[in-house]
Amino acid sequence: MRTVYQEISLGTTHHPPQNDIERFD
Repeated sequence: MRTVYQEISLGTTHHPPQNDIERFD
C-alpha cells in the first residue's frame, strides 16, 4: 500500500483512514 503509506507520511492531506494510521503508527 504505497499510496496509503505516502498519504500518511505527507500528513494525511486527504481523509485519513484511522485504521491504517494506527497500524503504521
